[in-house]
Amino acid sequence: MISIRLQGKPTNLTIIQIYASTTEAEESTIDDFYMHLQQILDDVPKKDAILIIGDWNAKVGETAVPDIVGKFGLGKRNEAGERLIDFCQENHMIITNTCFQQPKRRLYTWTTPNGQHRNQIDYILCNRRWKSSITSIKTRPGADCGTGHELLLACFRIKLKQHHNSTQTAKPDLQNIPYKYKVETRREAKANGNRQAFTKLNADFQRAARKDKEKQIMRECEKVEEYNKKGMTRYLIKKIKYFRGQFIPRNGTLTDQNGKYLTNGDEIKTNGNNTPRNYTRRKSMEQEI
Repeated sequence: MISIRLQGKPTNLTIIQIYASTTEAEESTIDDFYMHLQQILDDVPKKDAILIIGDWNAKVGETAVPDIVGKFGLGKRNEAGERLIDFCQENHMIITNTCFQQPKRRLYTWTTPNGQHRNQIDYILCNRRWKSSITSIKTRPGADCGTGHELLLACFRIKLKQHHNSTQTAKPDLQNIPYKYKVETRREAKANGNRQAFTKLNADFQRAARKDKEKQIMRECEKVEEYNKKGMTRYLIKKIKYFRGQFIPRNGTLTDQNGKYLTNGDEIKTNGNNTPRNYTRRKSMEQEI
């Protein structure tokens, strides 16, 4: 199973990809599958929109179940389909690709190797709260997937949140460094015990990296000057923030005369004269005396 969580508006989206055991598997294997899936689902925040997609190896059939199975399923329900419905009922999920009327060729999701039988065993589950966000769902029989399964597509209406790159210091462009300076060559020299060659290659690499970094910084400075001349204030400030990097405050600790860490506010006030600065100052005065 694979789980991914995407930030979006008005809620975050969690997608769980699964593959269920076939009906020929042992009962304990099927129980372990649903137990593992339930553990993953319990860790998902309740406010998230949840999609569980994959090959369930189950047939829920064309008989509708209120708030779980729609009236556009295929075939007859089997034991694995009953187990899937019980899981949906316990977790307030709905099997979405049974809720949209489509031609039968857009409903079946799997074809037997001999091409004689077609079944609907792949499903997309969604929590009932967000079922109206799914506007369409159907298969693409003509898609070349290299498997007996058909490509199942769902249109889900949610706006993903945009992520802005955090400001960070300029990094050197190391793409154009000659091959002899690269890691593989230096590692090979070190493995062969050629310490002198390794030291030289390492020094040459550091020198080439510094030159590359200086060239990149000069290019970025030219952009800053260009933005300043053209009055492009927004880009100018953005580029300056890029160079400045993100501010990270330094966290320090205070200790008393015995070296014990001070964590309580009253203890810090009482032992305020034992700060590292005052301690260093007193120690230097004692040495002068």
